[in-house]
Amino acid sequence: MVVPQETLQVARKLLQSARFGALGTLEASGEQPFVSLVAVCMAKDEPLFLLSDLARHTRNLKNNPAASLLVSQQDGPEDMLAGNRVSLSGSVRPAALEQQDQLKEAFVSAHSAAKEYAGFGDFQIHSMTIETGHLVAGFGRIVDINPQQLREL
Repeated sequence: MVVPQETLQVARKLLQSARFGALGTLEASGEQPFVSLVAVCMAKDEPLFLLSDLARHTRNLKNNPAASLLVSQQDGPEDMLAGNRVSLSGSVRPAALEQQDQLKEAFVSAHSAAKEYAGFGDFQIHSMTIETGHLVAGFGRIVDINPQQLREL
């Protein structure tokens, strides 16, 4: 399916401006989902997270890296269901050790409050490899976006 360029631009704007999102992971049993609020920023074409090893979502990701991320329009209408939003599915894993410091700097530049805890030993940058996307951009503009289209954003 060909997704109009203006619709892809809505997804680009949402992802580039995202500061927080709902991260869905699977509990250790693999049967129950768990959703938590996380800080997020985009680096290249992947969402980044600064996660503590002590957090439940991080423990879940160690058992199963499958995850989903929902980000929504922050300056949208009072009824958030009428605003733009994008859901991403893929896998979330710690970034390579040699990239941690550089990515932490990028994350802290997007989230200044993270400077207080970014240096703690239990915090690591994790990145999401996107496998699918689903954009809701208003009435009649609901589309699935494939990974290649997302990488081109």
